[in-house]
Amino acid sequence: MFLSSTHQQSNSTEAEVASRLERWQKPLAAVLAIHGFAHLPGVIVALAAWSDGTSIEYLFGNWTISNSTVLLTAVGMWAALAASFAAVAIAIGTGHRQGLRLLRIAVAASLVACVVALPSAAIGAAINVALLTWLVTLPADANLANADQT
Repeated sequence: MFLSSTHQQSNSTEAEVASRLERWQKPLAAVLAIHGFAHLPGVIVALAAWSDGTSIEYLFGNWTISNSTVLLTAVGMWAALAASFAAVAIAIGTGHRQGLRLLRIAVAASLVACVVALPSAAIGAAINVALLTWLVTLPADANLANADQT
C-alpha cells in the first residue's frame, strides 16, 4: 500500500509540474526572447570599443579591456548569449523536450557574464537569478507538458 501511495503521489506531482509548465510555456518563451535581446547592448558596447580603439570596464571597473582580441571575444560572448536565449525561447515555446535543460545552461552562462559585467548588467543578473530560482523549484527531470510529442 505504501508503494502504490508513493507512486500515486509521484504521478500527481508530475502532473502538477506538467500543468505549471504548460501554463507558463508561452509567457516564458516571450520573456526569454526579450532577455535574449537584452544581451545586445553588450555586443554593441564591446563592438564600439573595439572599433573606436577604446576600452570597456568589467567587474566594477577592476578589469579594463582594451585588447582587440579580448574585445572581439566579448562581442562573440554577448552575441552567443543573445542567440542562445532566442533558441531557448523557440525550444520552450514549441515544447521541445530539451527546452528546460537548454534554459538551465543559458541562464548559468548568462549569469556568469552578467556578474562579470557588473554594475552595468545588474538587471540582467537579477533576471538570471530569478530564472535560476524558478528552475531550481522544478524537479531535475522535469520536461515540458507536450515533450512526448517532439
